[in-house]
Amino acid sequence: MSGPTFNNVENEKLQLLNGESVWRSRSLAVVSTIIANVMPETVKNSQTFICLIKRGLESSNEPGKFALPGGYLDWNETIQDCAAREIWEETGINVRSKNLLWRYTEQPWKIDSNPTSDQNVIFYTGFEVWVRSFDDLHKFMKTAHINEGEISEVKWISVRDAITMDLGFDHTDIISEYTRTHKVLTELTVNNEEGQNE
Repeated sequence: MSGPTFNNVENEKLQLLNGESVWRSRSLAVVSTIIANVMPETVKNSQTFICLIKRGLESSNEPGKFALPGGYLDWNETIQDCAAREIWEETGINVRSKNLLWRYTEQPWKIDSNPTSDQNVIFYTGFEVWVRSFDDLHKFMKTAHINEGEISEVKWISVRDAITMDLGFDHTDIISEYTRTHKVLTELTVNNEEGQNE
């Protein structure tokens, strides 16, 4: 089964006169939070999961650590185009699939500017999907095309566990912030706690 198509033009490396190689444009990065709301029958029994990638040993930064999927903004694409492309490349999830109930914001929910890092600006996007069972989360993931050197594992982890993990970069804090600022996720997490305590 073929995946989605994208119109991005990939960045190029340039060779400087001093012999150093630099990317033509890699100052903008897009990182995505993908939340799955598993709602079998009632909201009380709902659970929330987040999709994390384990960075491969060939990754230049944070190899071997779980993190949120993301990458650099290419030429000829919007922030949402980049998010959809990177999510597909790193997780095998097609967030544009019409067979699933997706919700996302047209604009980033968070923008971070840090000129001292590899990326001057990072756009954070958020996606939420609703499914009936945990097994459904794996049915729409197509991972055959993923480069194992870059991404060694793709995993759905409960949000409750994710915010206690030592994730790459500052992604533990990013997930915690997302849970605080998005009501649907917060309500589902609370209801899940109540259901498990009964």
